[in-house]
Amino acid sequence: MFIKKHGNVTKKDIRFMCMVALGFGIASLIVSLLLPQKYRADAQVFIIPSSGHGTDPYTAIKSTEKVAENIVHLVKTDDFYNKVIASGVGLDTAQFDTVSVRKRRKAWQKTIDARVIFGTGIVQISTYHTDQVQAKAYASAAANALSTRSIEYVGQFVGVKLVNNPIVSRWPARPNLVVNIVIGLLIGLLYSGVSIIRKKHT
Repeated sequence: MFIKKHGNVTKKDIRFMCMVALGFGIASLIVSLLLPQKYRADAQVFIIPSSGHGTDPYTAIKSTEKVAENIVHLVKTDDFYNKVIASGVGLDTAQFDTVSVRKRRKAWQKTIDARVIFGTGIVQISTYHTDQVQAKAYASAAANALSTRSIEYVGQFVGVKLVNNPIVSRWPARPNLVVNIVIGLLIGLLYSGVSIIRKKHT
């Protein structure tokens, strides 16, 4: 299709595209390596549905999923940040202590993430830090805050239980080197392809 629309693509053009793509890929790798390398720690909590009389299992499960979705958003709030810091032990808070409230909020939202495991009432909490020990400590503090202070978020009829203790990644999870390199290669291919097309039509 590309050849039919834009004319023959020569070996020289292909070499040019490969070289440009490789250059972009290498540039993406270098930029990624210059960015702070952050490890990820994952912990999992289970939302225990209400067992009240007259509540059918389907309704209880759907209610649990809704609670889990709310928690995903709540973990990024200032209120939850305060709970994590209060319940954590040995947390390095330097990145939060000397900045404005706005910058602290942005830093916290980059430090923590959460997602609901599809089809379950399990919420996976992920925390990121340049130090593996700190990443694990933050995940532990976040999971502890959810399990011990959950009544403030989900009410007294729904429970939150820690089911998997934090596990930290062996290698940095941010930035994602493989993804960034692939994006760089694709951008390089697109850029070189457009350049060749323009050259052939001038």
